[in-house]
This record gives sequence, C-alpha cells and structure tokens, in this order.
Amino acid sequence: MTHFAVKNKLCTSPLDFTEHADAWIGQLEAELSKTYPDVSLCSSTRSSEFKGAFVDLETIGVNRELNIGLGLLVEQEGTRNQFFVVSDIPIDGDLFKTLRKAVQRACQKAAAAATDIEWSALLVQTPKILSHPSRLEGTLRIGKMTLSASETDFTDVVYHYDSGSSMSSGYKWQISRPICVAGHTTASSKESAISRARRELRRLCGLLAVSWGVPYEIAHPPMPQYDQEGPPQYKVRPGLRLLQEAPAVEKWEAHPVPSWTADAWRQAERVELTAALDMFLEAEYVTARHPSLSAVAYVAAIEAIGDALFTVEQCKCCKSIPGATKKYKATIRLVVSEPIAQRLDRVYGWRSTTVHRGSLHSTEVNASRGWAHMLNPRYSENLTAVLPELREAARSLIERGLDNQLPESRPLHDIG
Repeated sequence: MTHFAVKNKLCTSPLDFTEHADAWIGQLEAELSKTYPDVSLCSSTRSSEFKGAFVDLETIGVNRELNIGLGLLVEQEGTRNQFFVVSDIPIDGDLFKTLRKAVQRACQKAAAAATDIEWSALLVQTPKILSHPSRLEGTLRIGKMTLSASETDFTDVVYHYDSGSSMSSGYKWQISRPICVAGHTTASSKESAISRARRELRRLCGLLAVSWGVPYEIAHPPMPQYDQEGPPQYKVRPGLRLLQEAPAVEKWEAHPVPSWTADAWRQAERVELTAALDMFLEAEYVTARHPSLSAVAYVAAIEAIGDALFTVEQCKCCKSIPGATKKYKATIRLVVSEPIAQRLDRVYGWRSTTVHRGSLHSTEVNASRGWAHMLNPRYSENLTAVLPELREAARSLIERGLDNQLPESRPLHDIG
C-alpha cells in the first residue's frame, strides 16, 4: 500500500529511528493493545515513492471481520519524523485520536527507555597461511567487554596455492583458541542493544588485528545471556568435517597485552578511526588471496584518517572534493620515511585502476616462481613488494590515532 485516498497528519517527533526504531514499534504495539485492542500492527515496508516507512495496520470490525487498508506513514526529513494515518476510506474520529495518542506516547517512551542487556559472543581466528597456534592468556577487559580464552581448541583448514617456490598447492592445519566475549550494552530495546554490540565486536576485531597482527572474526554473534548460557564452543568451522585429528599443540604463542593507552577504546569510537579499523580488518581478511583488494582496503584506512587530518574545500562548480592523491601522500608521510613514502606513492595509482578499471597488480593471476621472482626486472613494480609497507603505514596511523598522537586538522593547501 503506497497510494492513499486519505492522509491525515497525526504528530511530529524528533525521535531518532536509527537508535529507537525497535523500541518505538514495541511501545506502539503496547499502547494499541491497551487502548485500542482491535487495531494491530501487520507489517512494515519502505518505498522509494515516499521518504520514510509505511506501517500496515489491521482492524477488527464490529462483525469481527478483519479489515485492511489502514496504515501509519512515517516521513523523515533531517532529524524530524512526521506521522500520518492513511487509509482507503474516511477515518473515524475516535480512531484518529487513539492513533495519535498511541504514536505520541510510543515516541516519548521509546526515547526515555534504557535497558542494560548482557550478552555473550565468540570470536575465532581467520584462517591464514602464516599463522601459529595462539591464544589469549588470562582475561582482557576492553570497554564494557571481558575477553577470555574458550575451553575448546579450534581446528581450521587453510588452503593455499603455489607460494612461489613449488608447482603445487595444498593445505595446513590451523589450531587456535577462540575468545569468549561477555559484555553489556545499554539501549532502548534488546534489538538495538544487540545491533550495537555487533558494532562494538567489529571494532574490537579491528583493534585486535592492529595490536596482535592476527585477524579475528565473529564466529557466533552476540546473544542475550538470558537466552542461553553462552555461545557454543565450536571445535571446527560449522559445516567442516575433519577426516583426521589435528596434531596436538606443543607450544602456544601467547597474544601480547595490547599497547594502547587506557582511553584507546573511547578514541576508537571516533568516526575516522572506526572507518580505518573496518578497512584495516577487511584488508587483513583478504590479503593472502586478494592482495589487490587488500591494497584498496589499506589505502581506504589511510584515507579515512587523512580526511580528518587535512581539510579541502569543495569545488563550487562540480561539487567534487579535489586533492585525494595529495592527501594520501601527506598522510603516509606522518609515519614512514621519505624513501618508503616514495615507494608507497605508486600504490594510489594501482588502487585507482583496481577500483575504476578492474586491474590486478599482484599475484592473483601471475605468481612468480623460483628465479623468475629474483630476475624479473619488473618485480619492483609489483604491488606485492610494497604491500607489507603499506600495511604497516595503515597500522601505525591507526595506532597513533588510538594514542591520540595525530596532529590537529589543517588545510591541505598548507602542505608543500
């Protein structure tokens, strides 16, 4: 239902639906059940035909027959929401008043609601060729989360292709110890709390990748503690059946204590650092098999920080923001020497041709082998040679941001 014969405005509210949408729906259902039980929520949808969302309502008439053709329309402009009741037929005056009161009360209660939800989740190491059996020793507290090693070793199988010294591909065992995460999040609804917890877990994985050089991923999403005792203790990746037992671990490699300052978690919530951590983590996930795409992600992490460090005026004619290449080059020079910076300058051009023309610049289709790796005069032009330096530049910038050691923002045209 996107075309309405009748449309009457109920009220306006500044309620933030990004934060309180689930709470508002719950409060609206509760209000209708108390004051007008013959009206209930049926479904909701968004449409490009209007700016907002449509909530389909069902009504039960005097003859107990189910009627449709009534709904609530929420039009959103900026930070304000306008609520309308829409229908195919004229709307009863009492029903209009009831709906207006229910919508207003739902907005008030949703904004004021605050629930502290305890949850638990499970993180596991992402399979990588160059990995060692590692685990977290003791407990680690970050923000409102407590991290501890699970009780079960996790066995994964890592497949790899020719590494450059042979003509064969193969696989290896990867044994690690998953991390149990217990946390609590305050939000207006359980759904909002779990959604925010997922965001926090993602940021946490980025922080761990920066500090440990080991990417973790969410093996089991955050779930309210009262729904279950805790996340399942997986032994292998779901759907994987091992034909033989993995060898026992003779010596575990302990994850080091993170070197961040005490307020690093608060710093990580800044928009540019969250974006940089997201992109750094994506690069860590795909580096082994997709180096050209990992370079795109590492550059994006650097650009996220550069956008906060250097300001550029928007072009009044075409509305574009010039200076992306210059901003990238200025940002990497904050953390690397000039010889390394000159090598990394070329990466931005490679990144652009990957993004805009689909070009690959590493070993995806042409891995060099043996003597060809050493004698090929174009090897130094290959992205593979500088990818570790690009990664380290992105990691160093993020670490400086976490330590609040980045310079103040300044105009890009001030840079020589």
